[in-house]
Amino acid sequence: MEAITIAIIGVLGIVLGGLLTNHFLRPKLKAETEKLASDIWKELANKMESRVLTLEETVKKQEIKITRYGKRIIYLTNGIEILVNQIITEGKQPCWTPDEWNPEE
Repeated sequence: MEAITIAIIGVLGIVLGGLLTNHFLRPKLKAETEKLASDIWKELANKMESRVLTLEETVKKQEIKITRYGKRIIYLTNGIEILVNQIITEGKQPCWTPDEWNPEE
């Protein structure tokens, strides 16, 4: 009977110790979890900001390139019109003429 009492007291001590430990460590665990989550979100935000800056640079370069190509196309198109008109002025019929085009459509 004495052994059973000692065993019961031991089990109760372990259970009570576990409950007390859980009660006192829960706020610490919650704070550590929140800090970890905050650190992860901060790291993710920094990575995303870096990626956005890189993409903005790429877009800026592409805009400059597209503008240059657009100006070149306009220059060449005007040259084609001049050559076609020159052929017509000389009394000949060109074998090809560009169709009308509006970049806004």
